[in-house]
Amino acid sequence: MKYLIRSVKYLLYFALLFCIITLIIALLMNHDITQFSGLFVEGALWKIIGVFVLVSAVYPLFGFKKNHLVIDGEFANYRDIIVETMQAADYKLVEETSSKLVFRTVKTAVKFSRMWEDAVTYELKDNNELVVDGPYKDTLRFIRTISYRHGMNQQKEEE
Repeated sequence: MKYLIRSVKYLLYFALLFCIITLIIALLMNHDITQFSGLFVEGALWKIIGVFVLVSAVYPLFGFKKNHLVIDGEFANYRDIIVETMQAADYKLVEETSSKLVFRTVKTAVKFSRMWEDAVTYELKDNNELVVDGPYKDTLRFIRTISYRHGMNQQKEEE
């Protein structure tokens, strides 16, 4: 269901951007806005709509993925590192349980550009597997940062 909602949101987002860009072009060309279809070659509008539908249907598949982080030790040992990493990236903690942390961005522009699909969730599945769900690029970056910071903390403790 979440996938379908994301697809529809992106379809509406692309349609809105398309209308805004087309309006700007029409105004710059001094074209009559009421003759919208006259801006395009015969049949091009349907091809554009088809591309938008296709991209909207496929983008959530690649834009949002669950990534896994294998942790050594207790989840509690990682909690502070996760919270510090997320706060440094302008995310705030909005929900917390013993095995789950949910963050949302504090930047309105980022929320708007992602159509409020900005949540990043850390959930402990097994004793040593942390599932990170959210925008694909962000989750990869956060996992690398958390792994690096945890390794640096371990190195400092050993010295």
